[in-house]
Amino acid sequence: LPLLTDFNQWSPEACYAAAMANQSLHHVVELERLFDSVRQCLLPRGLFLTSDMVGRNGHQRWPEALRAVWGFWHELPAERRYNLQLERQEDWFENWDCSGEGFEGIRAQDILPLLLERFHFELFLPYGNIIDPFIDRSFGHHFDAASAADRAFIDRIHARDEAGILAGEWTPTHLVAVLCLDPPETPLRSRGLQPEACVRPPEPLWSAPPTQSLSELTEFLSRCGGTDEPYLSVHYPRFKQVHELVSEGPRARRVLDVGAHWLHQTLFYTEQDAQVIAVDGAPTFSLPSVQEAARRAGIRLLQEADLESAQSLSQIPESSIDLILFTEIIEHLTFNPVAMWQEIYRVLAPGGRIIVTTPNFYALGSSAWHLSRFLRWRGGGIPIEHILGKRTLGHHWKEYSMAELVGYFRLLSADFRVRRAEWLEAPAPLTSRHWRPRLSRWIERHLRWFRPNLYLELELPQKEAGITLEPEW
Repeated sequence: LPLLTDFNQWSPEACYAAAMANQSLHHVVELERLFDSVRQCLLPRGLFLTSDMVGRNGHQRWPEALRAVWGFWHELPAERRYNLQLERQEDWFENWDCSGEGFEGIRAQDILPLLLERFHFELFLPYGNIIDPFIDRSFGHHFDAASAADRAFIDRIHARDEAGILAGEWTPTHLVAVLCLDPPETPLRSRGLQPEACVRPPEPLWSAPPTQSLSELTEFLSRCGGTDEPYLSVHYPRFKQVHELVSEGPRARRVLDVGAHWLHQTLFYTEQDAQVIAVDGAPTFSLPSVQEAARRAGIRLLQEADLESAQSLSQIPESSIDLILFTEIIEHLTFNPVAMWQEIYRVLAPGGRIIVTTPNFYALGSSAWHLSRFLRWRGGGIPIEHILGKRTLGHHWKEYSMAELVGYFRLLSADFRVRRAEWLEAPAPLTSRHWRPRLSRWIERHLRWFRPNLYLELELPQKEAGITLEPEW
């Protein structure tokens, strides 16, 4: 007979050969009390049958699975990123906490550990994790089972999901189980998965790549297949210095690194729930080592064949990026950049920031002060031998003063505001004992205008004026 009661407070009045909980446990707050009541009411050989959701509370993804979801999410066309259940567009996947209504998944992550404490598993069949968002009520109805392309896409996610579960990269979010009071004679384990191994450990299964020391970052990249270690060694202090300055501002959930190259700097911004996109050309992004580093760190790679048009950014929704890194890039541009900046402006969210770093033209060590330039009657910029005889995209075609850099963005759009402008000292410690570098460092410390690097942090409080410049061709 039906019994109307709050099963958080249920106390059995009889004993039963079997008890069943079908998709109900993830709504229960008092799990311990309920499981104790089930134990109390089962006959000695009684069974407890359940089918339920045992992932993260609120049916969220843990960080290790979230990054895998992001990777597939960006393959979806915009119309399939519409949440049919919540009636909203999710161009970026929202790791939604469902526990705010109806106790949905209120203690889902505690179900499996508490079952292990009180029962033995006769049948253990866990499944699913990163596949969930693509087949559930919110987005699953976008797919057609009669479509070969849709089936192939779902099969590909499922295969990656299964591989991740079996390798211990993430833990299952669903469970079908038959439980008993005493150890069973012949326990059944689907795919050889043991209940204890499917409990997510308290320590993270995924952590951001180590960037706190050069040696740790180098080791991480070596495990990915290697990198340009001399370049990383030279520039690591600058990457860390800039990251510390950026971190003093608002926390960014969505980061775009333009000109990311080997991802050395990009890796600094892969915090637990930050979605990071890196843009660069095929020569670096086609390297297996770079692709592996991106996979492990959860970075989305966009290959750009022509930064002048920045067509790769068309894949990013409008006003969706919180932080754009444009570091050590502006001095290399050999084209009119207005179209590129229009696209960057389009993807930057109101309240977002752009970080620009570039060498200071008036730094003591810059070519502006080289005596040989005057003695040989040379002009500014790169040597003519390089212009005519080398591939010069890696050269500094234009070096800026701080006044020029600020003026550059004021000309671009009246919407940009200077949040912070700094002349940065060389981040690496001085090791030379020679008097000249020591004198230069002393001058840089006391006269900021001669420091080697410029740091400009721009913010976009609102989008009103836009970028309306029309270059004359």
